Amino acid sequence: MEAKEAIEALKDMAVELTDNAFVVTKENDDGGSHLVITSDRNEGSEESPFKVWKKRRLMDWDVLLRHVPHGYVEVFYGEKKKG
Repeated sequence: MEAKEAIEALKDMAVELTDNAFVVTKENDDGGSHLVITSDRNEGSEESPFKVWKKRRLMDWDVLLRHVPHGYVEVFYGEKKKG
């Protein structure tokens, strides 16, 4: 499955997983390629912004959830991806 198709499908799912700004990216490490949903935490919070999601694979891609300080998505990715 092409990464582009999986990313678009994951964006649709991410809207239901978090109420905060997010971005979906394809990333690589020594374990190979995977998709990552990066979402801002609530301002002043250290808790995950993600609702419970047990599925960690989508269209043969491993999916990682990463939460970052409030404002990170806008600063480092240049866009807010909510909605």
